[in-house]
Amino acid sequence: MSAIAEERDYAFGRCELPVRDGSSSVVVFDIHTPGMGIFLHL
Repeated sequence: MSAIAEERDYAFGRCELPVRDGSSSVVVFDIHTPGMGIFLHL
């Protein structure tokens, strides 16, 4: 839950976010509407 909240903060144009697991990363693609993004868990 809290991880999703943190991801939403980064939906404003940041990408390649580290996940607390350390072995995974989250790539955020910012789309036209601010606050909306596609989160891909690699």
